[in-house]
Amino acid sequence: MNMKKTYKYLGTEESEGIHHQQMKERLQMEYTRKLRMILKSVLNAKDDTTAITVLAIPVLRYSFRIINRRLEETTNTARKTTRKV
Repeated sequence: MNMKKTYKYLGTEESEGIHHQQMKERLQMEYTRKLRMILKSVLNAKDDTTAITVLAIPVLRYSFRIINRRLEETTNTARKTTRKV
């Protein structure tokens, strides 16, 4: 398989291996998009928290065991989430 050609397996970009950097960026963008959509909606605080837990966090949760992440990256994502809320 050509190194530039990738395929998706369970939502993860792969060719000879997983493209970790590319997947981190894509997942972070998707998480941020969902988080913004939730926070723009007119929900009370309890429903905001529930929506984030149900809709936004699973985007990242699946990838934690597959994509190589440093603790700093995860901590930064948590800080950004807390600032937006």
